[in-house]
Amino acid sequence: MKDVTIKDIQKIMDIGFEKQAIMIKKGFDGVDNRFQAMDNRFEKLETKVDNIQGKLDNALYKEINRVETRVAKIEKHLGFKTA
Repeated sequence: MKDVTIKDIQKIMDIGFEKQAIMIKKGFDGVDNRFQAMDNRFEKLETKVDNIQGKLDNALYKEINRVETRVAKIEKHLGFKTA
């Protein structure tokens, strides 16, 4: 039977540390991938919110114009001077 040397123990420990480092890296890679996926989803959500905001702004603008037109007609009918 062969005697175990300090070099043998160091080699075994180095292999163990290397395996642990690889496992830790894979774990961090997985976390990075999940964060990237979340970033992509948030960007899509921001785009959708911006589109909705634009549509709401447009609808509000049209409604204000419609109300102003009606008020102007009412003022004219009642004989008010409009500015």
